[in-house]
Amino acid sequence: MELVIDENVVVTDYHYADGQLVIDFWSDEYTVVSVAPKVDSGSDAGTMQFRAAVVDADTTTTVRVPSSGGVTLWTEQSIEQQRFHYLRKPNTFLISGPWSGVDVRNASLGSAFGVVLAVLYEAVSAKVGSAQRGERLA
Repeated sequence: MELVIDENVVVTDYHYADGQLVIDFWSDEYTVVSVAPKVDSGSDAGTMQFRAAVVDADTTTTVRVPSSGGVTLWTEQSIEQQRFHYLRKPNTFLISGPWSGVDVRNASLGSAFGVVLAVLYEAVSAKVGSAQRGERLA
């Protein structure tokens, strides 16, 4: 995954670890990237704090930002272009959403099919006599 911040700065990778978003930047020149954690959506107004990260030229620079959800990124050049960029906290679910009504319908049909198949198996095995459950030996 690459996210181009401006013509010189690229996010090459990011992941979430220990309550922090770990971001790898690459730049072809010395520059400053400002990073702000996701703002609490429960507030109507407030103050946003940000961190200025120095990115060295022609190398990967790793920045750790405490964040519960994601971050907003910008450089001086991206502000001139009137652009901010964001990264969300990566989803760690085995199967990730967003899910739709069709997905819910398909999951319920698959579950119902599994139950019907199990009931039919039990009925056929009882009829054929392969089920030995409940048999008394006296």
